[in-house]
Amino acid sequence: MASDRPLRADARRNALLVIEAARTLFAERGVDIPMEDVGRAAGVGKGTLYRRFPTKDHLIAAVSRDRFDRLTAAAGELAAEFPDPVDALGAWLRDYDRSAQQYRGLRAVESAGIADAGSAIFTDCAPMKERAGVLLAAAQAVGGVRADVEITPLLSLVASLPDAFRAPDGSSLLLPVVLRGIAGVRAG
Repeated sequence: MASDRPLRADARRNALLVIEAARTLFAERGVDIPMEDVGRAAGVGKGTLYRRFPTKDHLIAAVSRDRFDRLTAAAGELAAEFPDPVDALGAWLRDYDRSAQQYRGLRAVESAGIADAGSAIFTDCAPMKERAGVLLAAAQAVGGVRADVEITPLLSLVASLPDAFRAPDGSSLLLPVVLRGIAGVRAG
């Protein structure tokens, strides 16, 4: 959102209406939908829409924010659940991949935004990237992931996996290829 100061009750309500309308329309029609269509569906004017969400990037980041928060929490949970940090990272990347499927076209936008320091997505996903980076570092420490793998390019790669290569359960047929590609050589 455009500002960090607390919103008035009506402004907060309008922002939530816009986010809910965007969620619905992104799922139905994809993230390429015009901003004005989202504003109309939310029942707000252009001024209200663009004051809170100056660009499509800001709106997508707002829609993705709860997903990023959930994935941030999941990284810590998976680290505790899986004794092998490579398994924890793999489970987290599968969750990261699957969670983007609810919105058509989100993967491409996030793939670019994750690496663009000027984007709202970059800012909003920073805590998630930091937590995922901890999973990656733990997997690298045991030799299970190559030392030259960095979290931002890895997330951009996974976010760019095409939906055309999906199993009936929605899982990516290409993610196992990515996981094999980043695998390190374990000692012992």
